[in-house]
Amino acid sequence: MRCTPSVAEAPAMPPGTRGSAWNANGTVNDSPQANGGIIRCGNSAETQSNIQANSCYDPLVFTITTMNCVNPGNGQPVNLTGPVAGQPVRWLNFDVRPYSSGFDFQMVSNDNLGWALYRSVTSTTPPPDGTISGDCELLVFNSCGVDFNGWSAAPFQNLDFPYPSNFYLVVWDMDYVPGNQNSGKFNFNFKARYSCGEQLCQYQIGEKSVECNGDTYTVTIPVSGNNVTLTATDPLGNSITYSPSPLTLTNPGVNNPVTTGTITAIYDAGEPYNLTITPSSNLSGCSPTTVAGSSPPGCCTIEITCPPDTTVACVGDVPAADTAAGCPADTSDCGAFCTYTQGAYGNAGGMHSNGLNTTQTLDSLLQSGPIVIGGGANNCGFQVTTSTCILGILPAGGPSQPLTDYSQHHRRHDRYYLSGGPYRAMRGRCAGS
Repeated sequence: MRCTPSVAEAPAMPPGTRGSAWNANGTVNDSPQANGGIIRCGNSAETQSNIQANSCYDPLVFTITTMNCVNPGNGQPVNLTGPVAGQPVRWLNFDVRPYSSGFDFQMVSNDNLGWALYRSVTSTTPPPDGTISGDCELLVFNSCGVDFNGWSAAPFQNLDFPYPSNFYLVVWDMDYVPGNQNSGKFNFNFKARYSCGEQLCQYQIGEKSVECNGDTYTVTIPVSGNNVTLTATDPLGNSITYSPSPLTLTNPGVNNPVTTGTITAIYDAGEPYNLTITPSSNLSGCSPTTVAGSSPPGCCTIEITCPPDTTVACVGDVPAADTAAGCPADTSDCGAFCTYTQGAYGNAGGMHSNGLNTTQTLDSLLQSGPIVIGGGANNCGFQVTTSTCILGILPAGGPSQPLTDYSQHHRRHDRYYLSGGPYRAMRGRCAGS
């Protein structure tokens, strides 16, 4: 007889009363003749009687845990005498369906039995052909105790809630005497019911998406779960909608279950988002969740103020850089002025004469209200309200180039360019150039 948990008998239930079974698509067949080793949801217990040893214990292959054990009959802690090498043991394998929080079980015997319950890390839904479920060589401890009369609830630990749970129960006689051939023999009855447990409220937040719409942006949050209605609030949001509406996620076992949905919120560009998602359920297990973030870069409200299109005379000896900047033939008429370059204004870390970087400088200026960048007799200026907006649309260096994403937001205007030197938004064109 091999001393390894791989000899676990499956299913745990006896012929004719062996519980529900897995269908090929992973759903559960609850018909009375299913006989597949899945504990049923109802209160009618399914029983396997006169269960005896089917293996022997080898701690070098698998070590049975006997710490923090409880007598299920009274809920009190109990000290177990663990099995020794070569001692007869019994392994049982059974399954519990997804989205369940526990099951009731009963282990009745006239012997002095100890037991330990394990769950497979790998979750599988085998066909009802006697094949064991999960991975018997990759088990995690769940609980341990002694035989008892009455019913006890078995709560799950470390459960992957949306997936089936594959359990392994090992039982042994704590009065075993090594070397005594008549010692170690035992039998017991195992019953189980309510494998849908006390259904829990549960939900998960998926990977959010943030999309710029020009003057606004949209935050879309996918959700999944069951037994819960979700609502979201944010005082800064323009609107919050749900799909489906109301966003009620049902139990997967009902007809036409709804277990996924989305929350969509719209904000003014430049405003942050801080959504509080609140669950409503008559079941335990759920608590509020916060989803927060900032307006996406380059997504902002831009107000353009421009003079009429301008044509200025050009002469051949005027440097191209000056004519490109909109200067008349006599460059002295441009006047002297001091300004920042693209590299200073367009980079968040650009340093300024005040000792602050670009972001700090812009935030300081914005405390007095929106600021205008650019302007002049032959140039356009644009008004912005956040430093994120400014850094998102301004190029950060190099030759003249269009404002980032500008044509996407204001298609009714010409494309606007920034010169590679002084920061001036150009709209004038030189005649003959």
